[in-house]
Amino acid sequence: MNQFSLIIFLVSFWVGTMIPTELFAASPNIWQTNKNCLIATTKQENSFCSTKKLVNYRGNILRQNNGIYILKSNNNKPANAWWDINLNAPKGAYLVLISKTMPEEIRTYTNTGLPYIYGYLMKDTSNGLKITSYLQKDSMRSHAKSGKWDVSYGIFIIGTEDTQARIFLRQALNAKAPYNGTGASFKDVGVFVALTKTEAEKIVQTYNDSLK
Repeated sequence: MNQFSLIIFLVSFWVGTMIPTELFAASPNIWQTNKNCLIATTKQENSFCSTKKLVNYRGNILRQNNGIYILKSNNNKPANAWWDINLNAPKGAYLVLISKTMPEEIRTYTNTGLPYIYGYLMKDTSNGLKITSYLQKDSMRSHAKSGKWDVSYGIFIIGTEDTQARIFLRQALNAKAPYNGTGASFKDVGVFVALTKTEAEKIVQTYNDSLK
């Protein structure tokens, strides 16, 4: 048994095939289906996912057939995509949001246009879903050079009442530097639940190792 087969992923979805499949030995291969709308092999599947609201788009965003998302925000029209994910996590579990990210251009003195992942956790209430925590860290924004891939990620503890997560792909915006159409790419987008922080960190390390 390898070191990754002990990692139990209670919730996962996947884009692409760049990460070793042994990571997923303990979980169903749901990232290989179109149910989560992260894999598209035809234009018809892209259209189906959008019309059925399984994935939400806004602005100038292209999802390529190889699973890469390209956002190109223009002026005051941000581009982003987002998903809602049901959670079934035990007490003390960790949520990992992760993606390989690549900026098309690094602009001087601003982070506008850089790709980043974002999200929040929610719980059920009598009035519907309520946000319990916002998922944001500096590590969730790309720090790569133009045209280079790096790994953007965040590790968070899931609250006992949290039942759902909403995940976003976005571009950074500085108030003094508007969008100019510069592209931001995302691939191998992943959401995982790990039982320990050590397991969560192994996921991140595996992503980083795959870029070497």
